[in-house]
Amino acid sequence: MIVVCESQCWGFEHVVFNAAFLESITIACPGEMIEFLGEKSHVQQTREQFSLIGDPSRIMWVEIDIPERFLSDSQRLVAEFKLFHMLRKRMLIKTVKMLVVTSITSPGLIALKTHWALKADNLPEVLVVLHGVLNYLLLPRTRRPLKRMLGIYNTLTRQNFPKINYIVLGESIQKRLLQLYPKMKSYVFSINHPYIFSNSGIAASEFDNFNSLNFGYVGVGAKEKGIELFFRVAKRYASNAVFTVVGRVNKDVKVPPVITGYSTETPIERQTYERLIKSLTYVVLPYSPRFYQLVASGAMLDAVAFAKPIIVLANPYFETYFKLRGDIGFLCQSEEELITTIEDQIENFDRSRYDQQVRNISALKKVFSPQAVAVQLQEIPFIHSITEKLNDRIRLNNHS
Repeated sequence: MIVVCESQCWGFEHVVFNAAFLESITIACPGEMIEFLGEKSHVQQTREQFSLIGDPSRIMWVEIDIPERFLSDSQRLVAEFKLFHMLRKRMLIKTVKMLVVTSITSPGLIALKTHWALKADNLPEVLVVLHGVLNYLLLPRTRRPLKRMLGIYNTLTRQNFPKINYIVLGESIQKRLLQLYPKMKSYVFSINHPYIFSNSGIAASEFDNFNSLNFGYVGVGAKEKGIELFFRVAKRYASNAVFTVVGRVNKDVKVPPVITGYSTETPIERQTYERLIKSLTYVVLPYSPRFYQLVASGAMLDAVAFAKPIIVLANPYFETYFKLRGDIGFLCQSEEELITTIEDQIENFDRSRYDQQVRNISALKKVFSPQAVAVQLQEIPFIHSITEKLNDRIRLNNHS
């Protein structure tokens, strides 16, 4: 059995990733029983999303209590210890070959390492998927003792041992992490961010009106993700194009009246999210290259899903996929180039090039498919050993 646990996400958060990742695991480890643990609403929505590509009866869906979203550092540490104590007991009761934690907090990593350091011989190997928590490695370290102790620098880079390994979502992220912390080399593996492409993309030829282009910022509107740059462009060219934010905007961000589509309180509904993305001509991702050294872009995957060419500030993560598929949009080397690129599209839109960009970015679906990610998973030693033992059993049964 392989146990997969979502230890921190509630509701729709990470549902698409977890559903696709579960499918990758089932493909990588055929014949293995899979158990998925998570918060009630998250489990239900992940099961629903999984049903788009597979039979949910292949997986045992288990609802558990996880830490509340907004806790103080000390409260979260106590809650995480309770969660991983429960997981440790579950591992000892059942015959579990591997535990996969699909996202984790820094206090959660302390709790995991503490529980797995006790009589670790009786416990399975653990794979931990690292998402946005890695970004905190790039921030100045706090002087506050408790926050410093619980910070990701302390919890991730120290007290590592072979039972616990990590997955990051891209080769460029793995490369940068190991540049910062080369001693972690034997513990870190990379895969592409798996994604469920439940639509075939919107072909450029389906749009009749290119006289008014629609540029869309996709995802949470935050200052550190370049939303204010997008707003500056919008205010300058609003009379010549439409500018849409597809997602929730943080409360500390002032939204100009020329912007459409956004929410300021709660994440927008998935149906609305998809409707707004379909209306876009380009997805604009003005992320600071510093901010995107260690995290993947879920918004880029939405652009791939709906065949929307991208306009981005260059960083190693985006550069990887431009090199792989060629002209999938515009890779800008500076904020000024991003602004002039949008201006040029408004004034000199090239329909034939746009159609080719649509085809090129749509072709990236194969790279992020659960099937392709399953192949990457099978190269990780923990999973490779499981599949080899399974193949040995199959060969033995065939001979008998």
